[in-house]
Amino acid sequence: VMPLGFAVIGGIADCMRDYSIIGHVSRYHTVARAFGTGLRWPFENRRALRIYATWLILALLITPLPLVLENVLAGATISGLILLFLLQQAAMLLRSGVTVGWLASEVAFFEDRMAEVEPLIAMQEPAGLTGSADPGYTHPRPSDQRPDEAVS
Repeated sequence: VMPLGFAVIGGIADCMRDYSIIGHVSRYHTVARAFGTGLRWPFENRRALRIYATWLILALLITPLPLVLENVLAGATISGLILLFLLQQAAMLLRSGVTVGWLASEVAFFEDRMAEVEPLIAMQEPAGLTGSADPGYTHPRPSDQRPDEAVS
């Protein structure tokens, strides 16, 4: 019972860490704000835990696949070794795909939920860009500047 409890607590903590990193990277939150978002996220959004658990179970099923293939297939001949190598590489590629899918689904869920929760902010022009009130004005492209005018 204790190892299962530690595994559940570790999984929730890892889920919190994932969403802290996602908040820090995708929303440019400060580290402290991203940490707070990560701590709250699994408890405010139960679906986050379901997404995490689904991908964790899939990853746990796929991870030992190369070892299982090695024990099941005989590698006594050169053709057996080549087949075993190719199957193990396919299993590792599948595992990498699971990792990418896992993170992508967490990011997509985070972005969808944040779009629903955060208020809409009017698009503001970056500081230092003036003259855009003139409808005919366009901002110069870097290629339009002379070398002595280029900002370094």
